[in-house]
Amino acid sequence: MGNDQHVVADGTDFGQNMGTEDNGVFLFQAFDQITDLVDLFRIKADGWLIQNDELGIAAQCPGYGDQLLLTATDGVRRLVHEVGGKFYAFCEKKGFKTLGLWASGFKQITTRGKPVNAPEDLKGMKIRVMPSPQLVEQYKSWGANPIPIEYAELYNALQQNIVDGQENPLQTIAMAKLYEVQDYLTLSDHGFLGYLFIVNSRWFAKQSEDVRKLIVECEAGAREAERAAQAEGEAKFLEQIKQSKIAVGELTDENRAKFIAVSKPLHDKFVEGSATKTELLKAVYAAK
Repeated sequence: MGNDQHVVADGTDFGQNMGTEDNGVFLFQAFDQITDLVDLFRIKADGWLIQNDELGIAAQCPGYGDQLLLTATDGVRRLVHEVGGKFYAFCEKKGFKTLGLWASGFKQITTRGKPVNAPEDLKGMKIRVMPSPQLVEQYKSWGANPIPIEYAELYNALQQNIVDGQENPLQTIAMAKLYEVQDYLTLSDHGFLGYLFIVNSRWFAKQSEDVRKLIVECEAGAREAERAAQAEGEAKFLEQIKQSKIAVGELTDENRAKFIAVSKPLHDKFVEGSATKTELLKAVYAAK
């Protein structure tokens, strides 16, 4: 899993709902970092969490979606409703029940020296990405030189010109003040970051019907609060960024089409040999 601090309305709303309605049935604790769970979970090599049957912990497991397929919030909502459920099966196989899909937002591109308006602008640029084969290949297809760097080192890497640019949602760019060490922000919406809100399946099954219903209802309410907070927060973060020295631009429809054209061959590459992934990709296309 990547460690970028994609800020979403965290589980606090969920915890407050549970605390208000559960009459003391649950002890709720929010963790700022997935790494704060290491004393409760062991992390497997594939990034999934091993369950502890005595704990009913909810976690947000990141999933990287929509590589220039959906470009608006309503499109993402269609994706969540029409395709999102297909991803739940993967969690079930690992022993988790998915309560819902939360959002961290669309990724944008920041750069030093020149703006990015089309794929050719990225040629030869060193772009920091999270350690991910898909992201590395994506930026290579755009002509860039992608360099995986952990989030904790990102600001210094930009400041010291180790890399020329990076990608992140607006809230991360603003809260980490990446605009201080970048010249241009391109509102590209080129990738969507979603999070699966999951609980231990065996623990969930042990609860009474009333408690299971309470958990489902509280998550649904918290999810709507998260989406509202994200929309409001992104507008504020963009305004904060615009108050800095950084120049803000947006992709034209023509240039977006160029990015899509050079990105689509990667879709086939990463689903090759997997009937499940192929089915999911077709479902994403159909949800556009």
